Amino acid sequence: MFSFFMKAAAGVGLFINGWLLEFAGYQAGADSQVPEVIRNVAIITFVGGPLVLIPLAIVIYKYPVDRKFMKDIKGALASQR
Repeated sequence: MFSFFMKAAAGVGLFINGWLLEFAGYQAGADSQVPEVIRNVAIITFVGGPLVLIPLAIVIYKYPVDRKFMKDIKGALASQR
């Protein structure tokens, strides 16, 4: 099951990367890219990255995994046995 989700995540990531490069105007196989494409890729990289990571960091920070939480989970699992 884990392998499937890893492959699915890789596929989705590649799809998003391809879409973003197309959006930026990237021309595959070109000897060089026009300055506008280079600027667009830089904007997507340096602005888009933090726009994705900041909400994810908030979710991770709010996720309630601490020692007490783990102790409660272990206790609940032990009582089910």
